[in-house]
Amino acid sequence: MHNKCKEFNRDMPTEMKLHYNVQSNKLNGRYRYDLVYSNDELLHPNDIFNEWFEEVKKEIEK
Repeated sequence: MHNKCKEFNRDMPTEMKLHYNVQSNKLNGRYRYDLVYSNDELLHPNDIFNEWFEEVKKEIEK
């Protein structure tokens, strides 16, 4: 991914979220370029995963 960003003279995203919908066979991606998470001693990978999981659940319930 980093090499492709360099090849096309683009910034590397700091966060990439890909959502695949099996029923519609569609893949959607969202990219962020701002600093999303930093080296925070209180924020663990599991916390980030749980936040993402809740976000996905809310989108499914729409």
